[in-house]
Amino acid sequence: MINSIIDLLQYFSKKVSPIYSRDKYDAFLKDHPFHFRVPGIHITGTNGKGSTATFLRNIYQTHFRKVGLFTSPSLARFQEMIYINQEEIREDYILAFFKKWQPIFDRYELTAFEMQTLLAFHYFQDQGCDFAIIEVGMGGKIDATNIFTPILSIITNISLEHKAYLGDTVEKIAEHKSGIIKPNVPVLVGPLPHGAMKVVETVSSQLQAPLFKREPYQVIQEQYPLKFKFGNDEPYTLTMTATYQFENAALALQAVHILSTRYRISSTALHKAIHDTFMPGRLEVIKQSPMIILDGAHNPGGTEALVKAILKQPYTSIYVLFAAFKDKDVAPMIQQLTMISKHIFLTTFPHVRARQKHDFAGLDFPFIESYEVALKVLSEGMPPHSVLLVTGSLAFVGQVRLKYIS
Repeated sequence: MINSIIDLLQYFSKKVSPIYSRDKYDAFLKDHPFHFRVPGIHITGTNGKGSTATFLRNIYQTHFRKVGLFTSPSLARFQEMIYINQEEIREDYILAFFKKWQPIFDRYELTAFEMQTLLAFHYFQDQGCDFAIIEVGMGGKIDATNIFTPILSIITNISLEHKAYLGDTVEKIAEHKSGIIKPNVPVLVGPLPHGAMKVVETVSSQLQAPLFKREPYQVIQEQYPLKFKFGNDEPYTLTMTATYQFENAALALQAVHILSTRYRISSTALHKAIHDTFMPGRLEVIKQSPMIILDGAHNPGGTEALVKAILKQPYTSIYVLFAAFKDKDVAPMIQQLTMISKHIFLTTFPHVRARQKHDFAGLDFPFIESYEVALKVLSEGMPPHSVLLVTGSLAFVGQVRLKYIS
């Protein structure tokens, strides 16, 4: 019986499938038809999905009364995955939903993410949302979110990740992510490798889906506050410090342009929404003395973007505390981090998927069993003016963030 969010999280921990197939989910949907009728944008990609989605939520809530946002995974609390405007999903709705559906979900053996997706979609519809921004969990073609027809599909970028599930080439991964493209529905793409772009172009052509590529933007200032120019608009200002957010903000602005004949957003509203968007755990400074920075880079592509962003900052001495999930390709991530630090420490954290000491075999870096001890030792022992960067997993970053931000 699920009587609290803690009960729900324990229930979810037993509903993770190591090898995913949609067979049981599709059987459930066949026997319990559900049609998501809220107009929405569907977003996939290796990195930047959550940030792009949040930019779009903040933009479109200036136009609509209620805008739903479904992103994953959560940073620290389950409710963070599901928003209407700036409000998290209500706990009473969650508990009532599972009281009704849990026995049926168990009968079909649905995974945690399948149930979370159905919860989000039902919530947005039941609460009368006018618009929704939906982020893919993994891939696209067989993802649990891929059960509706959006008004725009977005592929932020494509690089190697989840190779055991999606394939070991960018072309194979692109085939999965192109699964969100629907007949006659426009699709917007960020910068893609040549092979991945060819796949997207082929699928778009076959489905007669108009294909748009993100237009160039001009970086004006890479130090805080970040500034960039997009199209003929006045320069936009970001309150975030990560330069990789330029790409996500530009992609969101391009999406607004594509849909402008249907939904008109004023220039004032656009500039305010871009300025006001904040993503916790993305190059976020949570302590100044000593400086501690969190970044949820959780794959090689994300780590590469993080390193590029760090190199644009005036930091002279960087220490890294790294923890990751077992299914992540950590060797290239740590190799990237050696470009900015000679002081890399590995650790673990309380999570069923977290790497333990033996999972880091072959990586010649110090391992500290307790991340809380590591935080204390490193932050107190670093030379003056050093920076401690905590990264490797969004879930890890979320747990560390709770230690500093209540």
